[in-house]
Amino acid sequence: MDDINEEAVKEVEKLARARVHFGAYGFTTATFYRRRVFAEQLQQRLTQVLGVPVVVPALALLEALAYLKIKKISVVTPYPEWNNQTLKTFLSEAPFEIVGFKGDERSTEVAKKNYLWHQLPNEAATFIKEVSHKGADAIVLPCTAWRTFEVIEELEADLKIPVVTANQATIWSLARRASIESALCPRGKLFAI
Repeated sequence: MDDINEEAVKEVEKLARARVHFGAYGFTTATFYRRRVFAEQLQQRLTQVLGVPVVVPALALLEALAYLKIKKISVVTPYPEWNNQTLKTFLSEAPFEIVGFKGDERSTEVAKKNYLWHQLPNEAATFIKEVSHKGADAIVLPCTAWRTFEVIEELEADLKIPVVTANQATIWSLARRASIESALCPRGKLFAI
C-alpha cells in the first residue's frame, strides 16, 4: 500500500499541470489501512501536491456519516479478513458504534479466483441484503471498486435505512467543496438532505 500511495503522489504531481479544481483518490483501503491520522496526512499531502482540495474515500465516509448524524453502523465489505481487520481498527477511532460487520469469509484461495468487488451491482445488493442490519442507523459499504453505487436507492428502499458507499461519499464530499450539491442527481439519503 505504501508503494501505491507514493505512486499516487507522483501521478498527482503530473495532474497538477492540468489545473483541476478538486481531486479524489479512489482507493479506499489505501486510505484507511494505517488508521485515521495517516488518512488525514495522505489527504493533506495529496492536497498540497495538487494545489487544490483532494478527497480520500475513507475520510469522506466518516464525513458523510457525521453529516447524517449516524451513531450506529452496519458495515458490509467485499474485503478478505486482513482487510476487514484494518477497516475495523480505522472505524474504531470514529464516534460510531459498529453493530454489524460482514466481509468476504471465503478462504483466500477461493476469494482470489473471484473477488467480491468484481460482483455486478445486483449480486452485491443480494449479498448486502442477506446481512442483518438490526440496530443500525446506516449501512456502510466501503471499497470504491465494489459496484454498490448503482444500488443505493434499491437498498435504502428495501432496508429502510441510509446507505453510504465509498464512491457516493467521495462524490458528495467533492460536491460540497464545490458548492454544487444541488446540481447532482441524488443517489440515496445522503444527497437528499
